[in-house]
Amino acid sequence: MTAAFQNWNAEPFAKGAYVYDYEDWRVLQRLGESVDERLFFAGDAYTQGEDWSSVHAAARSARRAVTDILSSS
Repeated sequence: MTAAFQNWNAEPFAKGAYVYDYEDWRVLQRLGESVDERLFFAGDAYTQGEDWSSVHAAARSARRAVTDILSSS
């Protein structure tokens, strides 16, 4: 069996591993914006402010990313 350990708090670009209730969702919304319409982000942390760290937030952000990908083509 192979196992891996990742310390996300030590990653210079991850800036941590969890979203907390006191974080400003507008900052996270900006982090979820595409980069040059070539790199898109989705996941439970990329909220529009409706949910935090949930399957619902992840699904909504995935839908938004796919819509953005299709509209940028």
